[in-house]
Amino acid sequence: MVGGKQVEPALKPPKPASTRHSSLLPATGVPLPPTFDDLPVLSRADIASRIANGELLVIHAPLVYKIPPAWLKLHPGGDLSILHYVGRDASNEIEAYHVGKTVTERMSRWVCGRVELGKAGWRDMVPPVQLNMWPIPVPKITVSLVDADGKRTERKVQNGGGGGGVEQTALTAEMVNPDIDGVELPLTPEYQQHLRLSHRKLQDRVRALGLDSPPPFLSGYGPSLVIYISLFVLWVYLYRTATSNWGYFASAIALGAWWHQVTFVVHDAAHTELTGDWWTDRLAAILMANFMGGMSAGWWANNHNVHHLVTNSPENDPDIQHLPFLAISTKFFASLRSTYYKRVMAFDAVAHVMIPLQHKLYYVIMGVARFNLFAQSYDFLLSSAPARASPLYNLRILEFVGVACFWSWFIPLIRGVPGTWMKVGFVMTCFVVPAPLHVQIVLSHFSQSVSVASEIVPHLELLESHAHRQLRTTMDISCPEYLDFLHGGLNFQVPHHLLPRTPRFRFRAVAKEVEKWVKEEQALVVDGVWEGHRLKENEGLVFKKMEFVEANRDVLGVLESVAQQVKFIAKVAAADARGELHHAH
Repeated sequence: MVGGKQVEPALKPPKPASTRHSSLLPATGVPLPPTFDDLPVLSRADIASRIANGELLVIHAPLVYKIPPAWLKLHPGGDLSILHYVGRDASNEIEAYHVGKTVTERMSRWVCGRVELGKAGWRDMVPPVQLNMWPIPVPKITVSLVDADGKRTERKVQNGGGGGGVEQTALTAEMVNPDIDGVELPLTPEYQQHLRLSHRKLQDRVRALGLDSPPPFLSGYGPSLVIYISLFVLWVYLYRTATSNWGYFASAIALGAWWHQVTFVVHDAAHTELTGDWWTDRLAAILMANFMGGMSAGWWANNHNVHHLVTNSPENDPDIQHLPFLAISTKFFASLRSTYYKRVMAFDAVAHVMIPLQHKLYYVIMGVARFNLFAQSYDFLLSSAPARASPLYNLRILEFVGVACFWSWFIPLIRGVPGTWMKVGFVMTCFVVPAPLHVQIVLSHFSQSVSVASEIVPHLELLESHAHRQLRTTMDISCPEYLDFLHGGLNFQVPHHLLPRTPRFRFRAVAKEVEKWVKEEQALVVDGVWEGHRLKENEGLVFKKMEFVEANRDVLGVLESVAQQVKFIAKVAAADARGELHHAH
């Protein structure tokens, strides 16, 4: 309750029970428990203090969930999907990524309290993981010890009694909930809260049109399945009938084209877009990625979930962390620490050589990106074991079996190609042919805005609604409908990022609804003012679209701009070393 007023009605709109409890469709709003009025009201200070003490508190406004730490290794979406939202309002994200049954049944067991919201909504706190303080560091205390000779020594220990001061490396409530009173924020809280509520209306509109469920087979995967089977039969036929290098070369092209197409299905399945059932879709992803492609569907899903939640955040989004070969922002010059890879991304000597050339080598790098996908997949499988009670545990075993199966047929395939150089050529050809897929994956983000750090909060997304963040960091690629199969739905990244469980073959129709919604929201802003609030610079929704060639030029322009900055810094450093920047006084 704020100023005598109850929580805004828009926070708890009535929803049809059939949708709310669905095991296939996205969640619909906040399922308030019958005991809602009896729940304790938690203040910001309460929540910050509890987070600093290690609790995982996530806001599904007006509810507060206390997530068991053990769930981090059980969560099908990965631990970082939770850790990046500790202390934050994850309402839109929870409802976009989870089916109604998960929210109403599993997550309702974790409700530990409620928060009271004004028109500005909940201002996100800083998750410990984004402070590089997860796991929560155990405070060290300094204790004085006196030996038998009366000699006093001091030693830092992890716990125990005694005097001394707690080291400042401990996580504090002030770090989680920094004081920003009087600080000019880069975004308008009231407007961002409005967008959170408006995003729900968009989701309701898409649901009312029946666009959140898979289309009939013939208008969905039917035509694509014909393409997949045709390419598979073609590469097998060309390989078995090859009598010359050209025959094997043609087979490699067909194999690469087949991988290019079925990888789109892996992407769909990782988002539970195929059937809506998590188990069915994940098994389909493993079949396509591990058994047929030699990569890890689990790695792809884990990596991609994080990318969707912290899009274009240099410290947090693994899809833009490509040092020492690529950098889309000068922020990477500072050797940032990746919360995903849990290491410093050093802007080292190799980066100083590669980044100035990145706009020239971009397509070469994309051409061999499949080798990096193998490396990332196997590093993930070998280094991050899920809990035995997690549904991911048995699937991890199946993933290992799938990878072994892949190499058991791919290695003999290579051996069947005559001549060493032709073997190399065969592998390189079938790995390079899917390169347009790698270009497509980054095309909608590389040239878009990255998160901007401030002295108060580490990243802009901590003040930003889900809708604003996704439209700021994402754009669509315009193309004729008959070419959609080449893009595999990745040309519709805006609707995909806003509503990630939307089936691929609904994207074109959903994109039209999103564009209408954005125009409706733009009409509410007159001369930069929304309901009496003057919006900040670059604040507001913009639906961005470019054609494929234009978008590639845009990406190359960004890469070249960053490359020029590296060259300039190198020239300044060289001049300084020669003493040319020092002036006599």
